[in-house]
Amino acid sequence: KRPEIRCKVSQLLLDLMNICLDAEPQNRPTAKELTKELLQLLKDLRNYESKIYKQFKEIVDSGKYSNKVTSIRLNYQAQTSYLYESAFEL
Repeated sequence: KRPEIRCKVSQLLLDLMNICLDAEPQNRPTAKELTKELLQLLKDLRNYESKIYKQFKEIVDSGKYSNKVTSIRLNYQAQTSYLYESAFEL
């Protein structure tokens, strides 16, 4: 079972997080792909007309935004029948 995203985040970030948590490792982005996507979102965040800016502003304006980081303990059940190989590459 994958962790549930409980905090209020933009739909674009939520979609990206869900892709990263895909049960099938081959469906997850590589580190290079993830870096490229995050850098693009950061760049777009500076554009008032971008989708990410509008989503972020809506969260901040709704009062559901918190800049406090809380510690969350995640429990994963190990799948001993699978051997995962890292797709980390830059």
